Amino acid sequence: MAILSERAQRAKRVADDLGAMPGVWVISAPDDSGRLVFQVLDCERNIVTQTIRDWGFEPTFRTLQPRVGPVGIITGASLYEINLGSERQPIIDDRTIRGEIAEPTKKTDVEMAGMRRYLSGYLGPKK
Repeated sequence: MAILSERAQRAKRVADDLGAMPGVWVISAPDDSGRLVFQVLDCERNIVTQTIRDWGFEPTFRTLQPRVGPVGIITGASLYEINLGSERQPIIDDRTIRGEIAEPTKKTDVEMAGMRRYLSGYLGPKK
């Protein structure tokens, strides 16, 4: 058996804990996107969703479907989804701006004198 990553172990624990609850069926195990889909009977919905929130996840309602059992349709069941988070590659932000814009150079006296002479026409003589 392959060694599971930390995220995969957490997903398996959550799926097993949900499957052990009455009135809950895990529909699909988490894939690379990290989504776990499960179905909850309407009579157990409030207890199950609050338990999941206590675990630190936010269940997202998807749709309402009938739950079919061996004796026929049992009752309505809500389909929920939990985002367990996907594994992400760390991004190293080593981007820096290089060149004249990032590293301004000291203006020479000739440039400053020319700029003052140019702007003196707009600003007028100093008083």
